Amino acid sequence: MAYRKCDDVHEKTVGDIFFLFKPGLDGQYGFSGIGKELWTAIISGEPVDQIVERIASIYAIDTEQARMDVDEFIRDLAGQGLIEEIT
Repeated sequence: MAYRKCDDVHEKTVGDIFFLFKPGLDGQYGFSGIGKELWTAIISGEPVDQIVERIASIYAIDTEQARMDVDEFIRDLAGQGLIEEIT
């Protein structure tokens, strides 16, 4: 499974914070650190399984925890209409 950024989503970095803007979104969506790393991997179309394995390896956490964290981040982004699944 892989995802892409929705066409009407705009990005901006301010200092260490990365923001996403979308018409109709109440405010903006911001994150830093691993969130930006996940965003970049997700919108590049990298398969989720590869993202999970890489995050588990880089941050020395078990794969199950990495899977839960990545899945939660994806659900949140998709729920805000910021990403969509590539079919």
